[in-house]
Amino acid sequence: LQDINRIVLFASLLFLLTIIVVFLLSLWVSGQILNPIERLRTGSHELGSGNLRSRISIHSGDEMEDLGNSFNSMAGKLEASFDNLENRDKQI
Repeated sequence: LQDINRIVLFASLLFLLTIIVVFLLSLWVSGQILNPIERLRTGSHELGSGNLRSRISIHSGDEMEDLGNSFNSMAGKLEASFDNLENRDKQI
């Protein structure tokens, strides 16, 4: 009977440890996904508010980094276009 109690206790502790590890891993993975999305959201709000110098930095090595680079390229082209328009207005 004591052997069974030890096995049940060991299995329960192992189960609890597994739950804790899975929970911590899920927090880490969600942070890896949500942090770049939050940076994109913040950058798009800044760009939409007129801050054409707004750039974001995402170094994840995946599609989110590609999206961040595309965002920065778009922001640079918008900034250059607005600068070009302002220069034309000054010439007129």
